[in-house]
Amino acid sequence: TMSTSSNVAKPKIDNQSNPEPDRHNKGQPIYATIDSAGKQSTKFVTDCSEEHANSLRCIEDNYTNRDVCQPFFEAYKACRREERKNRLERNAKRGFFF
Repeated sequence: TMSTSSNVAKPKIDNQSNPEPDRHNKGQPIYATIDSAGKQSTKFVTDCSEEHANSLRCIEDNYTNRDVCQPFFEAYKACRREERKNRLERNAKRGFFF
């Protein structure tokens, strides 16, 4: 018969064994790159941040019933559509070679 290894002691993890400092920064870049407008260039920038925050807040509050959040999702999608339309119009006015 085969014996199980459940009686074998597992090695303990030593959290102090890593000589490098903890480099985790809650999902944010450790060294932020700032663009000419003074904003962090690696961030997702949109004018729909309020709609985005409202939809995320609704999901957090109603994670078992996402149907409640549908109006927030629709508001965010409509805002993004409008933002995209405005960006395309702005680019069309600017022309191909600036």
